Amino acid sequence: MFKGRLEIVQQRGPLVLVVGILLSLSALAGAQVSDDSGQTSSLDEVQVLYNSALSAKADGAYLKAREELETILHNYPGFIKIISVKKEWGEVMMHLIHSRIPSHETLFYEVQSNDSLERIAKEHGTTIDLIKIRNKLKDTRLKLGQKLSLWNHPFNIDVNKTKNRLYLKMDSETIKEYIVSTGKSDSLTPLGEFVIKYRYPFPTWFHHGKVVEGGSKENLLGTRWLGFNIPKYGIHGTIYPELLGQSVSGGCIRMKNQDVEELYDMIPVGTKVVVREQNDEEVQDLAQ
Repeated sequence: MFKGRLEIVQQRGPLVLVVGILLSLSALAGAQVSDDSGQTSSLDEVQVLYNSALSAKADGAYLKAREELETILHNYPGFIKIISVKKEWGEVMMHLIHSRIPSHETLFYEVQSNDSLERIAKEHGTTIDLIKIRNKLKDTRLKLGQKLSLWNHPFNIDVNKTKNRLYLKMDSETIKEYIVSTGKSDSLTPLGEFVIKYRYPFPTWFHHGKVVEGGSKENLLGTRWLGFNIPKYGIHGTIYPELLGQSVSGGCIRMKNQDVEELYDMIPVGTKVVVREQNDEEVQDLAQ
């Protein structure tokens, strides 16, 4: 909660206006923010912590950056740059997800006899693609005793039809926001809670008796398919990226091919998807 006030003196003459702005900025610099315990810290102190997190991120110290950003998120939600803090945290988390850096959500697994990436991914709730990315594997071959770094924490997906946004989340925190297209009428793109049941790269598109092979420039599904546990609905790519952000689909959730490929690599079968229509308080639009 900010205890300073920003006041711009609206009087005639540029000198008075400048003086008013300078006084206002001075008051803002001395403002305080309250943490969850009710204690206050100066805005300058929180800014120093934010700057430290940015420096740590730039230097590749992602765990330090994460810790400092989470301190601001959890203890100082009234910080004036909280939207930027959330974006920076999301970028840090995306790096941690795709690297071998150990964190609270990761573990090291030693390859056993007769192991396969498919079995390991299924047992630990991740994807073959993400295991390969984290461990820089060129193929699916494994060696006995090989140490693999695994992401071991579930993701969930929120889709906001009103905003045409998809939010990749970990627990209640948004990691990344994507612009999507949803159903062109209110009756399309069903609302509710679903799970990912199918994962297909370069899906075949069946449309009015016509079969369009995966990878074709005429394939409306783009490069990836994440199918729901209800027939004919899912998340997929698009051959019309210029229409993203609009309600124009036949019911599915369209994404830029590059974005759906990124999502596909992280999202295993069984991932929860919630589709909403109204502006939900917990689904925050970070594109501000």
